Amino acid sequence: MTGETQTYELVLQRTIRTAIAMRSLGIQPNDIITVCSHNILDCQIPFYASFFIGAISANLDPLLSSSDTVALLKLVCPKMIFVVPDAVELIENALRETGIDAKIIVFGPTSKHTNYSEFLKPSPEENNFVPYEVKNLKETAVIVFSSGTTGLPKGICLSHYSLLGQLYLSGTENIPPPGLTVFTFSNLYWIAAVLFSIGAIAFGWNILIYPRFKEGRSIWNVLKTYKVNILSANPHQALKICRDGRPADADISALLLVLLPGGPLTTEQILHIRECFDFPNTLVFNTYGQTEMNTHTLRFDVLRNPNNMKFLIEKPQSVGRPIPGYSYKIVDLKTEEILGPNQEGELLIKSPFMMNGYYKQDSSMVWDADGFMRTGDIAYYDDDECFFIVDRVKELLKYQMWHISPVKLEAILYTHAAVQACVVSSIPHPVDGDHLVGIVVLKESEVGNVTEKELQEYVDGKVAEHQKLRGGVKFVKSIPLTVTEKTGRMKIKQLLTIGKL
Repeated sequence: MTGETQTYELVLQRTIRTAIAMRSLGIQPNDIITVCSHNILDCQIPFYASFFIGAISANLDPLLSSSDTVALLKLVCPKMIFVVPDAVELIENALRETGIDAKIIVFGPTSKHTNYSEFLKPSPEENNFVPYEVKNLKETAVIVFSSGTTGLPKGICLSHYSLLGQLYLSGTENIPPPGLTVFTFSNLYWIAAVLFSIGAIAFGWNILIYPRFKEGRSIWNVLKTYKVNILSANPHQALKICRDGRPADADISALLLVLLPGGPLTTEQILHIRECFDFPNTLVFNTYGQTEMNTHTLRFDVLRNPNNMKFLIEKPQSVGRPIPGYSYKIVDLKTEEILGPNQEGELLIKSPFMMNGYYKQDSSMVWDADGFMRTGDIAYYDDDECFFIVDRVKELLKYQMWHISPVKLEAILYTHAAVQACVVSSIPHPVDGDHLVGIVVLKESEVGNVTEKELQEYVDGKVAEHQKLRGGVKFVKSIPLTVTEKTGRMKIKQLLTIGKL
């Protein structure tokens, strides 16, 4: 945090100059450019500039592995890459391996490449600059990569229409007025940052630039110092922020809204987070959305429908109710028969705001015959049309003929007083399929007071025969996570399979 600011006028000037520089170096409409950066003051300028010249941005996280970076660059083949100094070597190596000829622009000192400051020099064209005019709103505007929690990330093509539609829905529902300060830890690799960046211009928000989430307790001081109004934090980040409760000197009087996207939370965890953020004085939403659907697709609109506040309070694990512009159905996993209230199945969603498809990949299997997109999430809705996310289809484990939800078993583990964090995975068995394993981080005060065997027996005593932890319980110091601190289930399973966890 440097305390520096960029006004709307300065952002516009820098965006125009960057757009002129990009165009002078050969970037044309539909060319792909990439921003590979932590959150820094200038990283959003090339993103904005891409709209000004009709280019498509497909952005990377500097913390991605070398193999993922290579795969994603090979997929989108950008012509220009804006990169922070600490990721230059990562990009250089990836370009060398892929053979892609892309110009590197560095947000900082460099002896080999172009410094971004060169893009900000005055140009005689800037006073007469005319932005690119989009002729077809269904054209792809940005490519945002999927989270990659269950496989290699895919390039999700979002149109101008879908971005405008999301802004329209937000602006007509429960978005606060201009001048408020928004705080998110996501960078432009993630849909949250893409939409907050666009929303900042559309709604007149202030975006707080915070390079990387590292330590939770320090966030309370940031909320106080910068009088943050809207905070977006994924479950792991929120739990770290709230780990020791709200500090006595914390001041969250300006905080209106806390969004919790990106993963499941137990009822106890949600209630703890709500208590820390002084709910309902600060609204805390356990939200649901997918990049393919252009973010939030279920939510509680408490401003337009007072009943939603009642549901929000009484049903903490619900991710919300239907919103305009989206249609929903729950279908049986095997027969695809449409199910009614309180029946678990796969959630399918239809909307004119959903993605165009996956970039350079066959996307036909994503939609059913009626044009509904398969979310891959197991869910149900109750008699009040409040939706609950149960698990991921791909994350279901299978013991013999039984499908097993790891999230449900994790909820049981969390009821043990010694458990700080946990994930249920499996090791392969030649006959049974999956033998379930509990990966557990103990609370510091409980280390040495409970054994792995005791926790295994604790769970096994509360579940059916096919749900028992036949692979045992393993204590670890931390849960392997993805670059945005989502649970890295695929990585965990790989480590268990090769005996390194």
